Amino acid sequence: MLGNRFDRVGRIVSAPDLPPAFHQLWIGKTASGSGDFLVSAGVPILAAVTTESANLVAAVTTALAIPWLLFGLGAGAIVDRIDRRTALIGMGIIRTVVFSAAALLTAAGILPALTLVVVAVMTGVAKVMNETAVTSLTPHLVEKNALDRANSRLLTAELVTETLSVLVAGALAGIGGVAVFATGALCALAGLFALLRLRRYPLAAPSLPRTTDEQGGLLEGFRVLWSIPALRLIALIGAVINTAWDAFLTVFILYAIVPGPIGLSPFGYGLLMTVSIAGGIAGSTLAPRLLARWGHRSGVGLNIFANGVTFAAPVLFVSPWMIGLVFLVSDAATPLWRVATVSLQQRAVPEAVRGRAFAAYRIISLGAATTGPAIGVAIASQTGSRGLFAILSIACFALLIPFFLRISERSMNP
Repeated sequence: MLGNRFDRVGRIVSAPDLPPAFHQLWIGKTASGSGDFLVSAGVPILAAVTTESANLVAAVTTALAIPWLLFGLGAGAIVDRIDRRTALIGMGIIRTVVFSAAALLTAAGILPALTLVVVAVMTGVAKVMNETAVTSLTPHLVEKNALDRANSRLLTAELVTETLSVLVAGALAGIGGVAVFATGALCALAGLFALLRLRRYPLAAPSLPRTTDEQGGLLEGFRVLWSIPALRLIALIGAVINTAWDAFLTVFILYAIVPGPIGLSPFGYGLLMTVSIAGGIAGSTLAPRLLARWGHRSGVGLNIFANGVTFAAPVLFVSPWMIGLVFLVSDAATPLWRVATVSLQQRAVPEAVRGRAFAAYRIISLGAATTGPAIGVAIASQTGSRGLFAILSIACFALLIPFFLRISERSMNP
């Protein structure tokens, strides 16, 4: 019986029923995303261990998030008007050059703090373009009834690479910035080569009908998003949660790493966060089946509750073992939210504005998070780190009220 269960999980992960073009996209996104995750995880650790400055940690954390606010609309407009393969390949070239340059600058000791901030911004830009292009391209490659499976497979690969990247980043950060950026550049180069193979497939470019409504400009995505009540509320709830997460991580990294109360080394911190991310792998693997059984609405609500539990963990425990256990269990709910909301966007949003609507969603849900680091530092300076974590936990649980009042299963499946 156990063997049969493993066989079923294996079929879900490999997704043999999805077309070859999707698998090629999956390979390219996974490889390039590994470099993004590695650098994203490494930059805050480098800032913490080299300066022990909460302000620099806050600066690089903000720099990782702010591209959604500044570049999100532009990315949406780009992927609505050009071949999405071209957008992915162009971003792969830029990513490789930036990470390579950062390794050289760090080796020479030139403007180390500025280098961290610039690399954080460019990593954020790469994530914006990749997520927007891949989310918009996926419905071209798979049938509508296969979107949950396709999104689940993309997310599973993302979580696996993020888990490994966070762990590796902790180890490489202990060696130095050159090791972090050089490894990121190699991952970016591997992803670029894989994405170039997309040109062998007859993928449709998103040529747009020339109608006034579909041309609509940069803000058309916001209008479409706001016309879908469930998506609108989920975006707003996501904004609160993501702001809370950026506030949490900015303070928690200093709370966790020596001389903080938890007393971890940079590698130990990377291991703790790896355990956290690993909890999502099981959830992402089983997301299509769980959402089919429980409903998309339940997946979103469970994730809201799980975030409140996660923020409460360092309030209740100092032991990294106990905190890691809470992170592991709670983060298993995160993929249910992500698969459910991405599939909702792909089903509910017209093709001609899909890129801009996805960008609008992410600008709302992630753009507000740019204030998270400053909020976290400001509150922690008044209440202490544990006081901040308690406030974030309470705020998350409060989000369940509008969720239960406004979100129905029918609204999640237009």
